[in-house]
Amino acid sequence: MGATICHYLIGSESNEGICPICNKICPIKGKEKVNLTDKEKQLISESWNSFKEGGNENALEVLIICIKKSASYKRDLGIIKEEGELKSDSRVKSHADSVMQFVNTLVESINNQEKIQNTLTQISNYHQQTQIPISSLIIYKDTMIDFMLEKKMTAKEGSKAWHHFLDKLLDSLKKVAKETQTSESRQPSTSQISASSKSNIK
Repeated sequence: MGATICHYLIGSESNEGICPICNKICPIKGKEKVNLTDKEKQLISESWNSFKEGGNENALEVLIICIKKSASYKRDLGIIKEEGELKSDSRVKSHADSVMQFVNTLVESINNQEKIQNTLTQISNYHQQTQIPISSLIIYKDTMIDFMLEKKMTAKEGSKAWHHFLDKLLDSLKKVAKETQTSESRQPSTSQISASSKSNIK
């Protein structure tokens, strides 16, 4: 099971670190809050609508650019096909579709902290299940923003808004992933549980 991200972490106002939604103390002390201006939200939404006009093809193109420019990215995704075959690779297409869906949900939920929280949890779980490092999203984020700039879907001000939005969310995801790994490392292994059970039987 993936870790749950406190609502306070992603921008809800609270007193003394208490989340107003789940009424719990933020596990990461509420230091990472995404406070977007109305202008930033508008720039993000407008440029994303332009990106979506190309359907999942734009997401696929961005992913292929990432794979071509980063050997580690290709390795993380477990891609073995040559560049000319990437568009037909089912793993590449599936990952591009997943990223497109996640980003779309985040943008559409830009004013709904609870939905953003749920989406971040889903992203964390997805990367655990696929064993694709969350760090790969940093490469995708930068490439996607550059792509939108190149295709004139956004301008410099819009790119800054995107970086502000996604950088904070990525910081949150990395902390959650670290907490999850720490939690899992503390859990007894199957062999330890088995040995303990046998000891109790005796």
